[in-house]
Amino acid sequence: ASYAMIGIIPMLMSPVVLTFMRSTIGTELGWDAAGIWQGIWKISDFMVAFFSAILGVIILPKVSEKMTKSEFWSMFRPILLKSMGLALVAVVALYFGRSLLVMVMLSSAYSGAADYIPTQLLGDFFRVGGWALGLVLIARRETKKFLTIEICSQLVLAGATYAFVKLYEFNGPMMAYALENFLTLVVSLVVVSRLKWSKS
Repeated sequence: ASYAMIGIIPMLMSPVVLTFMRSTIGTELGWDAAGIWQGIWKISDFMVAFFSAILGVIILPKVSEKMTKSEFWSMFRPILLKSMGLALVAVVALYFGRSLLVMVMLSSAYSGAADYIPTQLLGDFFRVGGWALGLVLIARRETKKFLTIEICSQLVLAGATYAFVKLYEFNGPMMAYALENFLTLVVSLVVVSRLKWSKS
């Protein structure tokens, strides 16, 4: 039941939030802008899905309530640092190759997306770390903690998108995404650091 809720609630919320974001961008900036944003989001999803699949295989089997706190951090800290290091390398590579990336994954009609990808990539970098920490909560079956973070992060993304589109126009959605994932990373790190582990 815990794993079902962890899967179902984000699965239901995410399309609603993304639809709200697209509607906000389309209404405020035009539907061409909404299409370009959606292209940027698809590129972002591709990178994050790659890291999520790898981290799931590495982290989920290794986390157990029977571990002591020191055993957990001895195992997890190197994984977190290495995954964020690899994410940084990927982000830098995609940053310098962003024009080619847009041409290959989208089309020349989306060439303007290359100018806005850097902020989205910053969000992707934070998202990798946040997801690694989220997997710890999933492995520990900390359903309430995981879902609280997930729901709040989606609400922050929606609210920040609305506000930032008003303030920063087309940069707004990417800035909202970066902010949401940075906050998720920080909050998840605090929550995981306060988990209770075995004493022996």
